[in-house]
Amino acid sequence: MKNYWKLLRLFCELSTTLKLAHCVSWILLFFNWFFLRTNPFETFVRIYKRMSDFVPTYYLRKIDDEMIMYIVTRTAKFTPFQSTCLIKTLTAKMLFQNRNDIQLKIGVSKINGFEAHAWLEKKGETIMEQNTRNSWIPLWTY
Repeated sequence: MKNYWKLLRLFCELSTTLKLAHCVSWILLFFNWFFLRTNPFETFVRIYKRMSDFVPTYYLRKIDDEMIMYIVTRTAKFTPFQSTCLIKTLTAKMLFQNRNDIQLKIGVSKINGFEAHAWLEKKGETIMEQNTRNSWIPLWTY
């Protein structure tokens, strides 16, 4: 069993910027999970694009890319729902909203039946949600 008091103490020791980043990440994870479950994908994409413009990311300028991805991955472990690769990459892309060099990709594979996967790429290199299989066929890029 996890020692939540210890985790809470560690959270309280973080800087204000990192605390804010964790909280916003958790809210965005929930937002993405909820709206993916309750809307068709086309509707979700419209909502996602509008919401991305309202996410306050000015405080993230002091945090490097690896730390943002770590925060999203770490925060995803403390949600009451299963955070899939899609939910985590959508959240990270929202936090990278003004970064055109980072792309979110959603792809499929038919090697072991029909499977889907989402990942982030920067200059052609996978930076989040790496998967060892190279046979993913991208269907959607944002």
